[in-house]
Amino acid sequence: MSKAKGFVLVFLILGLAAGGYLLFRPRPAPPPAEDTMTGVALFGYDADGNRSWRVEAKEGRMERDKGELRDVTLTLYESGEARLTASAPVLSFDGDRARLTGGVTTLLNGEDRLITDEIAWTRDTGALFGGRVEIVSSAGRIEAEGFSYDPGSGGLSLEGGVRAELTDPERISAVGDAAEYNSGRITLSGDVRITSSGETYRCRTAEYDSGTVLLSGGVEGEIGNGTLTADEVRVSDDGVTASGGVHLSLRFDFFGEVKGGA
Repeated sequence: MSKAKGFVLVFLILGLAAGGYLLFRPRPAPPPAEDTMTGVALFGYDADGNRSWRVEAKEGRMERDKGELRDVTLTLYESGEARLTASAPVLSFDGDRARLTGGVTTLLNGEDRLITDEIAWTRDTGALFGGRVEIVSSAGRIEAEGFSYDPGSGGLSLEGGVRAELTDPERISAVGDAAEYNSGRITLSGDVRITSSGETYRCRTAEYDSGTVLLSGGVEGEIGNGTLTADEVRVSDDGVTASGGVHLSLRFDFFGEVKGGA
């Protein structure tokens, strides 16, 4: 065989090998498909087959078990009854974890509004968590540095310093370390301070419900021209009532000007 024919044969063999490699080489898997949707409606159910949550969105995109939805309304149910509705510009999710962002407004029990920047939602349990929050109800406003929502009880736990401004039965300002809130009923705890009609009280627990405030746990008050200590103090439309170990100290001018004898 001539040298020229040998070179040609070698080139043919190399060319076939290269072509076979290119033809049969492993190809990378295509990227997962991403679905873009409009008019989204998603549902979740509990172990008994009752609806536990519903998500409605104007549009969104999903990739397997994660994605992002826009113009979202989230509804949480308990025993098949709607208990909480949250609206937000964006809901992003990855597996069981989801987050509503962009400014969230939540309606609790069809009455009270909860306003916060963002909310973390665990789909399997229905629990909600968030940072700084404001609650607006018919009784007034409550602010806290953090909150969590228990779908079982329908209540909120507030923490990080709680401030309340109530207007029923009269204007009442309250500050506490933490609080529980459920259907208009508020329980403040920790170092609680209450101010109403120029009077100031300190105690360990304060409960507000339907226009009545009940203070308990070493109540100390500055009232008008004196001081008051008691186990419990109740403030309502009927006035202020103290009970249990009551001690009232009045300053001398409480009785007005006292004139000496002739």
